[in-house]
Amino acid sequence: MPKVVIDTNIWVSALIATGNPKKIVDAWLIDGLFTVVYPQWLIDELLKTKSKPRLVARIHPDDLQRLINFIEEDGFLVDLEKVAAISRDPKDDPFLACAQTGDCDFIVTGDDDLLCLKTYGRTKIVSAAEFLKILEEPA
Repeated sequence: MPKVVIDTNIWVSALIATGNPKKIVDAWLIDGLFTVVYPQWLIDELLKTKSKPRLVARIHPDDLQRLINFIEEDGFLVDLEKVAAISRDPKDDPFLACAQTGDCDFIVTGDDDLLCLKTYGRTKIVSAAEFLKILEEPA
């Protein structure tokens, strides 16, 4: 089963609308097609969405808390002791460090600063649409 780091923007998009990010979350929660690997930093970032004016009206606090609970209960927490500067956006470095520490197969993101890397070590960095195609491929 693939191990996957999901960027904050995918989680938030899944809460806001139906579409590829929501399909990815469903593929994890409902179908069990992959293992989510995450750093504590992700939970901290998700909690910050409660204070972002453009998201407050679009994300119900109960839905956000329910998602965080699922991640904490069913995901695999990776402890990041040190995060090196790798990406052109330092906010993306914890995802790269998590993928490396957790020996992950994929990072799923909508962030061009990560997508432009294409790979990091053995981890492939893909968009939500690309990841859904990968999940649909026969094993």
